[in-house]
Amino acid sequence: MAQESMLNLTPHDIVVVDGWSPKVTYPRSGEQVRLNIVERGPPTQLENGVWVHEAQRFTTLDRSMKFDEKIRGVLVSMPVGEHLRTYGKKMGIEVSVYGPDTSPDAAVRDGDGRIVGTKALVLYYDPHRCTECNQSLVSD
Repeated sequence: MAQESMLNLTPHDIVVVDGWSPKVTYPRSGEQVRLNIVERGPPTQLENGVWVHEAQRFTTLDRSMKFDEKIRGVLVSMPVGEHLRTYGKKMGIEVSVYGPDTSPDAAVRDGDGRIVGTKALVLYYDPHRCTECNQSLVSD
C-alpha cells in the first residue's frame, strides 16, 4: 500500500524501522479518532494512598470513519483498532485499519523505555474479508 493512501489518525508520527519492514514514517495527519467512554464510578484509594480508577469502558467512535476514496487504510490506536476489529463490518468501514505493533518483539524503545518506533504494523480490520473472517480475528 502506498504511503500516501494511509491516513494516520493517531496524535503521534508512526515510525516503522528497519527490521521486518523498510523504514517509513507515517506523519500524524492532525485528525484523530478516539473512543467515547462510559462515565466511570468514583475512584477508590488503597491503604497506602494510591488512587484506583475503574477500567474505562468504551462505547462508540467520536468521529465518522468515511474517507476520501484515495484513502485505502488508516492508522489508529490499539483500543480503536480492537473496536473496529469487532464492529468494522457492521459499521460499514470501507478502509483497512492498522496500528503500530507495540508488542515486546516489535516495539523499538529509547534509553528511557519510551516507544520511538515499531518493526511492523498490526492489521485490525480488512473490509475485503468476509464477516466471518473479521469475526474470527476477535476470538483468536
